[in-house]
Amino acid sequence: MTLLLFVFGLAIFLFAMRNLERGIRLSGGEGLKRWIVNRTNTALSAAGVGVAVTAIMQSSSMVSLVVLAFVSAEILPLFNGIGVVLGANVGTTVTGWVVTIVGFKMDLQAMVVPMLGIGAALSLDYFKNDKVKGLGTALFAFGLLIFGLDIMKNSVAGVSEMFDIAEWRDLPAWVYLLIGVLLAAVMQSSSAVMIIALSMLNSDIVQLTDAAAVIIGADLGTTSTTILGSLGQSVVKKQLALAHVFFNLIVNSLAFIFLLPALPELLRFLSVTDPMFGLVTFHSTFNVLGLLVFLPILKFYARWIQRVLPTEKDLRAQFFSVPIEVPDAAIDSLESALTQLKSDAIRLNLKTLDLPLKGLDERHQLKPSSLVGSFDECYESLKLFEGDLIRYARKVQQAKLSSEQGDKAVAISETARALVYASKTLKDVRHDFAQLNTLAETPLGEALGTAHRQYLRDFYVDLIPLLFSAHDAPYVTESMGRLAEQNARHQQVADDIVAQQLQDEGRESMPLSTLFNLNHELHHYARYMLSSIGTYAGTTSK
Repeated sequence: MTLLLFVFGLAIFLFAMRNLERGIRLSGGEGLKRWIVNRTNTALSAAGVGVAVTAIMQSSSMVSLVVLAFVSAEILPLFNGIGVVLGANVGTTVTGWVVTIVGFKMDLQAMVVPMLGIGAALSLDYFKNDKVKGLGTALFAFGLLIFGLDIMKNSVAGVSEMFDIAEWRDLPAWVYLLIGVLLAAVMQSSSAVMIIALSMLNSDIVQLTDAAAVIIGADLGTTSTTILGSLGQSVVKKQLALAHVFFNLIVNSLAFIFLLPALPELLRFLSVTDPMFGLVTFHSTFNVLGLLVFLPILKFYARWIQRVLPTEKDLRAQFFSVPIEVPDAAIDSLESALTQLKSDAIRLNLKTLDLPLKGLDERHQLKPSSLVGSFDECYESLKLFEGDLIRYARKVQQAKLSSEQGDKAVAISETARALVYASKTLKDVRHDFAQLNTLAETPLGEALGTAHRQYLRDFYVDLIPLLFSAHDAPYVTESMGRLAEQNARHQQVADDIVAQQLQDEGRESMPLSTLFNLNHELHHYARYMLSSIGTYAGTTSK
């Protein structure tokens, strides 16, 4: 029954930790997420953010999820992301201090029922404000955390009566290290292993050095979560996983080999006499020392990770691997994907029209094309890209979005459709356009070809800035109106050229219907391209 009570207490504690994170996230998590991006310019600030946010959120997994999302969306460089994740390693040690002080050194049992009651009341649907409900969830979870700790503390006290604990003290340190690794790998929580170690140390079941070996093993064991989570995922996720695993492997190995044997001297130097405070001090010390060793070489470390696991050439998987649980990052990733789709469509269309890119792509920083192969292969690849983007946008819309984010996700999908439909319109007449080029030496071919090329080049000169740069809505509306008028005038000019040249020659160099259809489709192509701007105008800074 004692062991069963301990398991029940542990389950309550883990449930409380998860809901404490959820409550804090509801009451202010979105601000914390954006703060991560704005405060990670240097290795030191990135690590500091990782420590602070993990200490507040009490969840390194949540911090890792946010970091992964922003790195995948290209909002946060890999170097900054690694700094935050390594800092989160230190932030997790705060849990041990909270548990030791609140669960073992302070008697807060009288406050448990009021915390549960107030927290439950604030969590009810009577309160529509998410921040109030989040505060209630966090308060209720904190009461449960104390309750679960008390159950574990009392149940472990009876273990010494069930087993001969004297035999346990003769086990070598590597056995306790292995126990910590296995417990953390199975339970997927270093915090839970810390609670077990503290409870057993409090009941004098294990010695301080044995408990410290368990904690080192727990830090190693938690890397199994990172490894499993990166399998079959994007390269960015694997890069972050490798950085985390390699850091833990080095730091914990050095802690076990050099710091564990010197633990008594270390605690005497720090004037720590209480064994429980000694355990959490040791945990924080070797993680802080490890972080301080890595900070000066963090940029070189990030580059090494990128050399070991180079970023995949096809960025599409990276765009759509951002977790939708972080809406800000998912929307930003959608915008990055749309920017790539715009670049791909523009480059494919300019190639179809045989218009030179020089001057158009350099001024406005079009991304290199992700399309390879023949024209038909490139066009099919563009359609697949559109499909992936729209499917991901629908997934994002299932997340909890603000009205602005929801509108943006819809606009991105509609823009992608307009771009690809414009490319299809051009694809349908590309052979007619190529045939017109063969008539360049005839009056008709020269006049019509020159008119189309000059118009399309001028059109792109005005179009590309609207597609790739942010502008005020009135400016966009005015520019689109002007371009639409120019498009209408050009179709009339092109039709007049066809009619006049055919009348002068007295014969058709190309079928009359083909020439007029070419003019018509180019007109509609320009309309669809303008439609893609109108769909997304005022919603992006890409």
